[in-house]
Formats: sequence, C-alpha cells, structure tokens
Amino acid sequence: MKFHLSVNYTITILFAVLVAYIYFAKFEITPLSQIFGLFIFLLVPGWAFLSFCQLDYMGLFEKIPIYVGLSAAYLMFLGIFVNRFLYSMGEKQPLSFYPIFIAFLMTIIPIAIISWWGNHKRINSPYRIIDVDLIFREPFLLLSFLFPVLAVLGAELMNNEHNNRLLFSIYIIIPIYIIILILLKSRATYVYAGSIWAIGLAFILMYSLRSSHMLGYDVHFEYFLSQRVFQNSYWNLALSNNPSNACTSVVILPPMLQGLLNINGEYIYKTIYAFLFSLIILSIFYSSRKYLSDKYDFLASFFYISQMSIILASQSNPRTSLALLFFSLFIVVLINENISYKLKRLLLIIFSLGLILSHYTSGVIFFFIVAFGYLAGNMERTYKQTSRIEIQKSFLALILVVIFLWYVQICETRFDQGAVYATKNVIENFGNFFVEETRPEGTLQIMGIGIRSLGDSIYSFSHYLISLLIALGTCFILYENVRGTEKKWVSNELTSAHLGMVAGAVIVLTSMVLLPHLSNVYTLDRMWSQAMILLSLSYIFGGVMLAGRKESRKALIFILIMTLFLYANNSYLIYQFLGEQRSLVLNSVGPDFAHFYVHDPEIAGALWLANMTKNESLVYSDASGGVRLSYGNLRDRWNTVTFFRLNKPLDKGNYLYLNYVNVILNIVYMGNNYVPLGDYSHLFAKSKKTYDNGNAIVFFD
Repeated sequence: MKFHLSVNYTITILFAVLVAYIYFAKFEITPLSQIFGLFIFLLVPGWAFLSFCQLDYMGLFEKIPIYVGLSAAYLMFLGIFVNRFLYSMGEKQPLSFYPIFIAFLMTIIPIAIISWWGNHKRINSPYRIIDVDLIFREPFLLLSFLFPVLAVLGAELMNNEHNNRLLFSIYIIIPIYIIILILLKSRATYVYAGSIWAIGLAFILMYSLRSSHMLGYDVHFEYFLSQRVFQNSYWNLALSNNPSNACTSVVILPPMLQGLLNINGEYIYKTIYAFLFSLIILSIFYSSRKYLSDKYDFLASFFYISQMSIILASQSNPRTSLALLFFSLFIVVLINENISYKLKRLLLIIFSLGLILSHYTSGVIFFFIVAFGYLAGNMERTYKQTSRIEIQKSFLALILVVIFLWYVQICETRFDQGAVYATKNVIENFGNFFVEETRPEGTLQIMGIGIRSLGDSIYSFSHYLISLLIALGTCFILYENVRGTEKKWVSNELTSAHLGMVAGAVIVLTSMVLLPHLSNVYTLDRMWSQAMILLSLSYIFGGVMLAGRKESRKALIFILIMTLFLYANNSYLIYQFLGEQRSLVLNSVGPDFAHFYVHDPEIAGALWLANMTKNESLVYSDASGGVRLSYGNLRDRWNTVTFFRLNKPLDKGNYLYLNYVNVILNIVYMGNNYVPLGDYSHLFAKSKKTYDNGNAIVFFD
C-alpha cells in the first residue's frame, strides 16, 4: 500500500514524536529516548527547512542524506551560538541539556511554522512520505537490509568469542548478491540506492563495532576533547592548542548529541558517526546518476565503500568523516539542475561551512578542488561563450575568508602544525624526491616499494590498476567535454564545474604521492577518502573505456569483475586467503589489531592512574599509550618525548604506563616503527612497579 499523509497530519505526527522524546528522555527510558531523539535531531531540522521547497521529484534515499546533512550543520551552528551567547550572559554550562534543548525548540518551531506556511496551498493534499509496498515488492531490497543486522551480530560474536565465521560469510555473500542484482534485468532506482546503502552500512559497522571501544589513533584524542567539553558543558578555546579543538565535529556536535540522547560518548562515534558516513554512499550514487545508468552508479558506490582503507580512515578520524559527508552533499547539490538557483546557493554555502568547521585540512583541500571547478567553469564561459555560472569568484572568496577567520583569528589554531608546516617541509625536502624514507610506509606499499609478501604485491598492483582506470576515465571525460559529444550510456554531459573538481582531485591526490613529506603531514588514506568521492565516477568511465564497447553488456560485466577483484583486495580478503592476518575485522592478531584494538584492562590501568596520581605528575608512554590514557582523561599529562625518544630514565615523581603492545607483545611503538621493549628496559629497571593487571603496568620513580 502507498502511505500518504497530508501536511497537517505530518506536523501532528512530528509533534507527537517530540512529546514522546521528552517523556522518554525525562524518565531515561532506553532505547526509546535515543530512537526518537535521533529522529528529532538528525532528520526534523533538515526536513522542516526543505519541506516548503517542494522537492517532490527527489526519492526518499536521495532526500535523506540532504536532510541529515542539514540537520548536522544546524546542530553545529546552534551549538556554537548557544555556547558563545549564553556564556557571555553568565551561564557557565551553556551546552548542558536544557539550554541546548530550549534553544533547539525556539529555533525549530519557527522553521516548522515557515514550512507549514510555505505549504498552505496544498495543506490538505496528499504528501508522500514513503511507499511501503515498494519495499515488500522488491525482495532484493528487503534482503539487503539484513546485511547491517548480520554485521552487528557478527561483530558481537567476534568480540565475545573471537569467531569470525559470520563476518567472513558476510564478505562472501555480498559479492554473490551483487552479481545477481547486476546481471538480472534492471530494477527501480531506489532498489539499487537502498541496497548499496545497506551494504555500505554493513561494512562500516563490521569495523566500528569490532571492539567495545573505538578503533584508530586520532579518534581517541578527539574523544578526550569531546568528553572535556561534555563534562564542562562548555567549549573553551583554551581547552587545547591542538587544531582538533577548533573542529566543531569534535567539540560541539558529539557533546551535544551525548547530552541530548543520553548515550555513551564512544557510541556517538561508533554508531551515529558510522551512520553519517554511510550516507556518503547515497551521495555518490545520486551524483553519478546524472551521468550513468543505475547499475554503473551502484558499482561506483560499491567501489568506494568496499575499500577498507577508506572505512578505517573514516572511523579513525570522525572529524574527517563528517567533513566528507558535507563534501559529498556539496557535489550532489552542485550538479542537481532541478534545484532552484537561490536554494542551490544557500545549500552550497551551508554544506561548505559545515565542511570547513568540521575539519581544517579537509576545508583547505576543498578550497583547492573547488578552485579547479571555478577555473573550468570560467574557461567554458570564455571559450564556449556560455552564460552558465556554477561556482563564482565570490564563493571562493567566502570559503577562504571563513577558513582564515575561524581557524586563524577566532580559534587561533596553530597552523604551524598544518598547512604552514606542510608547505615548509615540502620545500625543504623537495630535493629528496627519490629518497624512499621521505614517504610513509603506507604510501611506499601502494607504490610497490618495500613489499614483504604476495599479499602486498597484489595490494600494490590493485592500486596501480585503480590509478590506471581513474587516469583513463578522467582523460576520457576531459576529451568528451572538449569535443562536446555525448555517449548513449552517459545520460548527460558532465558540467564544467564538476569536471574541474574531478581534475582538481586528481592533481591534489597525485601531489600527495609525489611530493616528499606532504603525505607525512596529512596521510594519504584520508586524502584518498576525499578524492574518491569524485573519482569513483572516473573509475567507472575508465573501466568502460578499457572494455572497448561502451554500450554493450560486456562493459558492465567487465567492470563488475574488476570491481569485485578490487573489493577482494581492498577489503583484505586476499590477505586472509593467503594466510596473512591483516584484517582487524576478521582477526584478533596482527599489527593493526595490536596497535588499534583497546582492551578493557588497559583502560582500567589508565583509570587507576587518573585516580591515584597527582595532577602535576607526568605520565610517560609510547605513541600507543596515549590512546589508552585518553580514557583516563590523562592526555594533557601524557608525554612521549623525554623518555623513549631521548632514552632518558624515568624522572622522580612521574609515572611510566605500559600497555598491551608493550606488555604482551614486548614492543614499543615510536610513531613510525616498532622497537623491542628490551632496548629500553634499563630506563625503568630500578623504578617501582605500582600497578599490574596483566595487560597494563605502571611504574613510579
């Protein structure tokens, strides 16, 4: 049956949901308060803002990412305003529950009234929410919704019993599902969109829920900052001089959601941010759909999310994943010709501001990529005498001004750690272009340097293959744009701004690989995650070009086979088949597991330190120890420089914290490499062991 509601009934239901949330939140009834709260805070603001625009031509899966993106941006902007305004008015905890919730109601109700007024002419006419019967008519779509459920169950089974059979089965079943879906006759667009979103969400949850705690490195420091803000109910610029303290995706949105939803802070990153990142898949699907057919769009989206390096980067750096969501939505809005000019300008500004405030480096890269889009559009207007204006000079100026004002003037971010530091090192080390040591190990592995196994060889080959396909695809769309031709399998000509941004992504990504020290400042996997949002389209074009006959079924099958091969490699399945336990998802051993997996006894040791030590005492550890000390709120007392690095004995009155990596594996992580712990044992041989739980040991001098 088709489920239709008039606008009156829709507003009534939303009001009922709001009342239900207030009731459940007041009496702390979980998980109902979290479920209703997520709907209220991550869907309603965006829906209320756009409902009067009558975007009925968009499908449900196309609207949801825009609704959620607008809602996330709205919450960040609201948090910044409330934090500054109420604190200046004497409120010492402006980010606590009641100030934020009251401010939310005071702003969202007028927006809802404006939305109602904008729809008053069709107030009694049906307003389509969702056609429920579509889901049940399509068994493929219904089946795909089981993948995220199985992923949660598989991760739980792996965490509790170290049994990877269910997770491994998901990795095998999904390709079979894709083969059947692609080779059968075409289906409605929403089937492909819903299926690829469910598959992508399953991949993300398999990783993010793999541990009871967060996985990664930077995410733990981000968690430390967000917990400081949550505990103080106030974001203070003096909290840290680290650039992450200026990222609202770290210090504003997570503490707000934690207070409004009454949820564990870690699960903001493990579940809500995982959901936000999964929406990028839908954005890639619909941005590709302008130029390709649904099956090609599906494979482009699958190519993006099947890469474990992208999933790992997103979950290890949540501020980056939120910035990538805004970046993908920027592209969707930019190329959508059905959105009115004024609304498009407004949405582009909102998503640009959200991206810049979410992550400083992603904002700078965004500026360069958009600048290439502007140059391409300007060239088209000059040589083809067109009047189309997609990216204006004033818009570029706005991006640059916001980056400068927010990070340099308002937040006084230490840019010597970021853009200035990167530029300085690139110039100083330009003469070391051919020196391998100037590039990080991950970049060398992709380039085929320092390969240690057959799995590494295949991994390197796959990235050369991806680079070839992307280069072919980019050259093809450049050539076709210059010629002004249009292929049958391409639904529309690539817009000049989009084409320029694709070229810009290729140039920036190539620079990350070629220029020494640049990839040491901003890791290649994070740049790769941002560039692939644009270059997944080039990958499909390149595959079709390599297949020869562009309109044939042969091209589709060729890309399907190629994509599944790359999936098997980039998800570390080939490593698994070769007996190399590279995948953290499927194994409880290996270098990634040792470095990223946080054990409960390690946290117990950090909490003991926090409770038993004095604030003036320093806590020494290696690079991996700082991750664990974040849980004890000790990162501001953590020091790695004057102990292992300088080979200096433990100072009087200070502590040494050894974690799982040190105690069980007997190694020290020095940031770029592992060193045997025995090389440093003389530094604390005479110190007193004050705590030992088997996984964490504390020494005191």
